Amino acid sequence: MLYLLLSIITSTLIVLIFNLFSRFQISNFQAIVFNYLTCFTCGWLVTGAFPFRVAHWSAPWMPYALALGLIFIITFNITAATVQYFGITLAAIMQRMSLLLSVPFAVLLYQESLPVLKFVGLLLALLAIVFANIRKEKRIPVEHPVGAWLWLFPFAIWLCSGIVEIGLLHVERQNAGQDSLLFTTVIFSTAAVIGVFRLLVGLVAGRIQFAFRHVIAGIALGIPNFGSVYFLLLALGSGVEGSVIFPINNVAIIGLATLAAWLLFSEKLAVINLAGVVLAMLAIILIAVA
Repeated sequence: MLYLLLSIITSTLIVLIFNLFSRFQISNFQAIVFNYLTCFTCGWLVTGAFPFRVAHWSAPWMPYALALGLIFIITFNITAATVQYFGITLAAIMQRMSLLLSVPFAVLLYQESLPVLKFVGLLLALLAIVFANIRKEKRIPVEHPVGAWLWLFPFAIWLCSGIVEIGLLHVERQNAGQDSLLFTTVIFSTAAVIGVFRLLVGLVAGRIQFAFRHVIAGIALGIPNFGSVYFLLLALGSGVEGSVIFPINNVAIIGLATLAAWLLFSEKLAVINLAGVVLAMLAIILIAVA
């Protein structure tokens, strides 16, 4: 479970770093692009070889890596729009609700177990995600009222996040842990290429103003981001069921991030937020015991 713990810690660091962006006037888009470049560099340095070689293009996981890299970028843009129109609470909830897709996939396709304790733990996990994320917040003003079609954005976050988890589980099960590091690097490389292209277009068109602080923010975000995906893949390859890994990972990140925001940033927590943290711990215990 060491890899799962490392994935939870690095994923929580991502949340905390994002919380600092508004304080230092960091552009989310630019930071995300440099974050992906940092992830690619981390993979390149750790593997000791450039990830895109002729032999790699025929690897069975390559199409999944390219597709997931594209989904990473799409999810970011959808999340940004959701935060703008609906607030960060709904975006965070929908992202973590991805376990409603990944867990049934693991149970049905890979015949993973679903005893009563695990099922109850999953229900508590869902409640914990909602309770821990409820905040009083101000959304960014928008010029036009929220139309009915904009509710597709939160749904798309849930769908894309679930597809990412399913893709990671499927590739890990099919490759039995081989090339996990290279697979992770190619995912981020694909996202980096797409992101850099959009960034260059924005700079040339004058829609984006570059500042070096965005690079620093991207590097600070990219190192734990790379670790979060890589350690999650290693956790999936450790023999623990995916229907255990994903719920524990998601609720632990929410619970730990909530407590860290309270301790480090003095964020006020309502009783329902504390109840969410308690439910998260109970969910983790039940799922682990099951």
